Amino acid sequence: MTNFNLQKKFDVILCNYNSICHLLTWQDWQKFFEMSEKHLDENGLLIFDINTLFEFENITREFAQFYNF
Repeated sequence: MTNFNLQKKFDVILCNYNSICHLLTWQDWQKFFEMSEKHLDENGLLIFDINTLFEFENITREFAQFYNF
């Protein structure tokens, strides 16, 4: 997600299932966005989803552990 070159551009890049949340540093998030921009057409669209505090606090409260940093 942070270092690749497909040598082509796309109209849409889809990054689903909270995949971006597996990147551990802010620098890796930035690299992800840079790689996405590099591979998008001029008016291309990046679609991604992330976990939110609401999700952690309300949906997974009973069966998961998490910590605010």
